[in-house]
Amino acid sequence: MPMDGIHGSGSLRVRLNSLGCLVMILAGVGSLLAVEKGTVTGIVASLSRSPIVGAKVTLAADDGSRQSITADQNGRYSFNSLKPGSYTISAEAPGYQTATRTAVRVVGGSVRTVDLLLAAPPDYYDDTQLKAGGVTNATDAAGYSSQAQSPRRLLGEGPNLTGNPPKGSAAKPLNEFERAVQMDPSEKNLFDLGNELLLHERIEPALVTFKRGVTLYPASVRMRIGLGLAFYSRGSYDAAVDALCDASDLNPSDPRPYLFLGKMYGLSKGRAKQVAESMKRFMQTNPDNALAYYYYAISLWKDTGGVGQGSDLAEVEALLRKSISLDPRSADAHLQLGIVLHNQHRDAEAIPQFQAAVQLKPDDPNPHYRLAQAYARTGDSLRAQEEFQVYNRLRQQQWSGRPDA
Repeated sequence: MPMDGIHGSGSLRVRLNSLGCLVMILAGVGSLLAVEKGTVTGIVASLSRSPIVGAKVTLAADDGSRQSITADQNGRYSFNSLKPGSYTISAEAPGYQTATRTAVRVVGGSVRTVDLLLAAPPDYYDDTQLKAGGVTNATDAAGYSSQAQSPRRLLGEGPNLTGNPPKGSAAKPLNEFERAVQMDPSEKNLFDLGNELLLHERIEPALVTFKRGVTLYPASVRMRIGLGLAFYSRGSYDAAVDALCDASDLNPSDPRPYLFLGKMYGLSKGRAKQVAESMKRFMQTNPDNALAYYYYAISLWKDTGGVGQGSDLAEVEALLRKSISLDPRSADAHLQLGIVLHNQHRDAEAIPQFQAAVQLKPDDPNPHYRLAQAYARTGDSLRAQEEFQVYNRLRQQQWSGRPDA
């Protein structure tokens, strides 16, 4: 019995030792598994290496899984606990082109640094930059507003040039407009028909109608405006600019053609100088019009690629300040002036301009984003974060409110 006890005790020790080894082996395996995880980190910045606060960074794995995070006040991001493999990383931010890095290899236990530099188009602000098919009403640009607004708002605020009943009245069927033109192809009837065709998104028939109208009534400013809008809605941007410039030539002091030309920057590079000259004439023929100074400032700013120097920047700044003096409630002018100052690292002067834009357009996310950038650069991280949170909330509301969201 004692021998059995001894043998039993030895056997127990062997089992315990074996169990301890197994525990150590399992712990080692666990450590190895933990080491296999990797990290990808980096900074999102502009080409000038200025951090882009709040940029959205997305990491996509080969298996199709995705995760997104927001860059902090220093533009830094970090994805942790990643399985070894190949990933695609992209970064996006308002006013910048999306940057993407493919085939980013993650090795177990490693930290991979991937900085993402975002290129920006000429740095200017336009809250209503138009896109193909974005305009479907000839009177959108035929009205007039004291501030640069979207075409729809111009329609609501400007004079009714169609000759049709005021907005809200019962609309006539399209065939009634067609019948009116058949009976009497007057300037008014042709314009009304072309306008109605655009409302129904029948672009080619509208284009035919406005071409006919221009041929029959070559001195009609609004007919050429309609022709420009029809070309624009079809995506023929050079032809659209030509038609609107022709409209401005008919009566250089008439502000209506310029209001739409002001929305076409960047869409017709081949007509950039032509548009800039028109904006200059707009200012010269309308010396008390705040929009005239604003649009001419924008044309000069874009002509320098948003990085003008010396006298160019001084003239742009002076024109924007003149526009604000004529219309202190122009949020767009305040915002653009802030951008010009911010790009010169004059943030102490830029912040009040961004604040004014925020106050005038509290529901517009763009001024909040710009203000957050200025705060971040001056070291006010708390207010930068607050403004960026507002920006994020407003952007989410915009996207959720879209029909195709």
